[in-house]
Amino acid sequence: MVRPVMEDDIGLKVLREAPAEAAQIIDIVAIHGIGAHPDDSWCKNVGTAECPRWVNWLDEDDMLPAVASNARIMRYGYQSQWFGEGAMRQKVSTVAQRLLLALRRKREVQTLCISWRSYLAA
Repeated sequence: MVRPVMEDDIGLKVLREAPAEAAQIIDIVAIHGIGAHPDDSWCKNVGTAECPRWVNWLDEDDMLPAVASNARIMRYGYQSQWFGEGAMRQKVSTVAQRLLLALRRKREVQTLCISWRSYLAA
């Protein structure tokens, strides 16, 4: 069961700042898929059911930050429930426009990498 996307989950969230001394900074933005949660999409339980240990590959020291040390890592969240009582009432183009507006407000560097994840879980 996917947990609901709440108001404070929506928008651009900086998970890791790039080092100030970096010669060239790249912004990486991860965008979750439809029906997913903006934080949980990037997590995996590497523990057990009895003793869970959740790893967020966008933020964990030995994951993405280890191979993208000059990157500012962000994730973008939006209302993504696509069916049922709380189904979103917006177009994909609206989500894209809001993402672009958030990026304009936050970004100072020129290099950008966007990654998105889309899947349907049973």
